[in-house]
Amino acid sequence: MEPLADIVYAACSNPTKLLKGHPTPDGLRRLGMNIKTALRESRRYYIDDEVVRAATHLGVQHPDVLMSMLRRARLPFNKCWVEWSPRAQVEESGYIPAEDIPERTGCILERLDQAHPLFRMTMIGFQPDGERRLKSCCVAPISIIYNLEQPISLASSDRHSIAEISKLPQDYINKTLIGGAYMEHSLYQREPDEIEHRRRICDELASYATHSILPFIKPFIQESLSSYKYNVNWRQEWERVFRSEIIEHSGSWRFIISLFALINSRDYLESDKVLRHGKSRSVNAKMIPYLDHFLVALKLPRKIVQQRALREYAEAIPRRRHEVEGHWKQSRKKGLLGCEHVYVDETPTRQVCVFEGCGHKRWWVNEFERGDASIGYVIKDRLVVKD
Repeated sequence: MEPLADIVYAACSNPTKLLKGHPTPDGLRRLGMNIKTALRESRRYYIDDEVVRAATHLGVQHPDVLMSMLRRARLPFNKCWVEWSPRAQVEESGYIPAEDIPERTGCILERLDQAHPLFRMTMIGFQPDGERRLKSCCVAPISIIYNLEQPISLASSDRHSIAEISKLPQDYINKTLIGGAYMEHSLYQREPDEIEHRRRICDELASYATHSILPFIKPFIQESLSSYKYNVNWRQEWERVFRSEIIEHSGSWRFIISLFALINSRDYLESDKVLRHGKSRSVNAKMIPYLDHFLVALKLPRKIVQQRALREYAEAIPRRRHEVEGHWKQSRKKGLLGCEHVYVDETPTRQVCVFEGCGHKRWWVNEFERGDASIGYVIKDRLVVKD
């Protein structure tokens, strides 16, 4: 099946016909340019259905589990594109998918602060038109901003506006961050004390994220809603759009947290498959391609393999410039033999095992590039599959 990222990119090339998310032609053109730029700068993750089911199942366990996954769900890159099958997600949640459910859905994830793990998630979907020839894409005007370390301390103006326009209770909007499936699963208990305990944890989880209007669309919404001439018509249209986006994407944030907690637990790259490459150039009397585009299978869970660095350093030709994704780096001191490490933060990027006598440490390494840019670049997309 054609990747959703390619469908979205093509739709952005003809935004007035195939893109939804702004009510004016000029706004659609600018929106298309912004999305194309974001896609070019993003590293792509295509999620296998089995991984979708695993992440969905993991995300509806006890709320304490989801809370513990927050700090493990950092993005490996500053910008990521993630796409998956909503059908697999809905089925694993215990619901029957609608007949018109799209084949794929996706989101753009962006890091907003280099010092703190503050991120924004923007949902994008598509729906075939007519005889499934033209595929129109819809960019959600509402994004989700979330922090993995502490509750969101942003201004509440967007929260108030979203609740006012959508005519949905603020408490309901907050709960959609976690999703109905999670709430039903986690609150299915007979003991009142346990129900109240889980409700408190769910409320705490929701405080780490908030809905926000996309900065690009916010001025137009404010202008259209404040205009007397268009007040009634625009308000009804935005109410429909906001309600639809909030309800349809309920639980997507919880899924993303669970997914990247799984991805970050994976320690190595299983295989590289060349999809396409650019023209070759001569380096040290040898012809090599200047730009390669790889599809990398990230298999879960971890297997023990030979270090790829041994092969890479043995090559005579220096390595081309390539990206290294953000990852957890483990201390060489193994700690207690057989210890199932449970980590707590020493600093925002460094953790230590809490068990007495162990002291095993790990720390987060942000994305970076290495290699020789003069002989070319290697760009990788990532296909996440379950072993």
